[in-house]
Amino acid sequence: MKYGKLISAMALLVALAIPVSLAAQQNKPKHQHYKLVDLGTLGGPASFVGIIAINSHGMAVGGATTSVSQPPHSNPFPCGPTTYVSHGFECHKHVVSDLHALPPVDDDCSNTSGINTSGEISGNSENGVIDPLTGFIEVRAVLWKNGKIRDLGTLGGNHSSADTINNRGEVAGFALNNVPDPYSLFDLGILGSANGTQTRAYLRQDGKEMRDLGTLGGPDAAAQFINDRGQVAGYSYTNGTPNSYNGQNCLRNVPTQDPFFWEKGKGMTDLGTLGGTCGGPSALNKLGQVGGTSNLKGNIFYHAFFWEKGKKMQDLGTFGGNYGWAYGINDAGEVVGGATLKGDQVNHAFLWKKGMKKVRDLGILKGDQCDQATSINSKRQVVGGSGEVVHGAVLPQKCTAVNI
Repeated sequence: MKYGKLISAMALLVALAIPVSLAAQQNKPKHQHYKLVDLGTLGGPASFVGIIAINSHGMAVGGATTSVSQPPHSNPFPCGPTTYVSHGFECHKHVVSDLHALPPVDDDCSNTSGINTSGEISGNSENGVIDPLTGFIEVRAVLWKNGKIRDLGTLGGNHSSADTINNRGEVAGFALNNVPDPYSLFDLGILGSANGTQTRAYLRQDGKEMRDLGTLGGPDAAAQFINDRGQVAGYSYTNGTPNSYNGQNCLRNVPTQDPFFWEKGKGMTDLGTLGGTCGGPSALNKLGQVGGTSNLKGNIFYHAFFWEKGKKMQDLGTFGGNYGWAYGINDAGEVVGGATLKGDQVNHAFLWKKGMKKVRDLGILKGDQCDQATSINSKRQVVGGSGEVVHGAVLPQKCTAVNI
């Protein structure tokens, strides 16, 4: 993940489980048959869903393109790489509903980031106003509830996003203030503008205004995950002095960036790194344990890590290669992701749990060379992807290099 660019992973289809009766096989374990359902689009050529895309009631959220072409100055953060206007959508019982964008202009882009058990949806939307500092349409953190969209505002700047929501309706993400900042995580990382303002991590609770969570000593921070205890994980600059190189997965010429853990009454904790000047979280569980990825000393290579309160960040290693990354963590503290084999030509999915001296190789499908695990549940069931895919644009690969 390119943490400095605030990019989230996407997929094209939602798998819905359909129970099948096996009455004729009473003595054999029952199996679940799955059917892939194409959710379609909102009139355009593509649709996508995020990692936190479905709740316990089977309600799914995502984004889809419309048939309307993007107007000039569209913001690439909610609009993505397409040339069409895209909107967030909700799907319930195979019925897809357009969540639309903030009024008054419905030809602006919007996108979702998550849904909780109550059906509240977090995300972001353009608001039709041109940001005079960057020349792009402003984007706002939004909350959809009962079919209505609400602008959650900013911290005084021109952009914000609701990037995560928990089952208590608490929302976290990033919002800009009005303090000039040439290293702005959002303005510089997404819009490519050095004329922006500070990006700050925020928490919104009990329907109140955003609360700035502070930083690790630098000008910027962004929140990415919140659990049902209201604990938050994200990343922050640790100072205001830029480094010429922060590794291939992070922005150049910006300050050191460390992952953080925040909780009420104790504030923000610096999780450190594995020796490099850039790292970030990939997942947070209900115990406040964090999985993520960090550069090693020199910023050439990166590994997956595990962190818990009171202990030093743990390097999860690789399968003999130089690259590893974490994607998911369950409430037992088990971490999944991917890592390269010796020579860095291919990568395999891994599973790690406390007590393991090294990550466990989950194998590879016949005919494929690469795979990676993206999520794990409490029953240690793991999902992921397999094929000609490798994480990160590293050396020439047998597997096609892509940035995720």
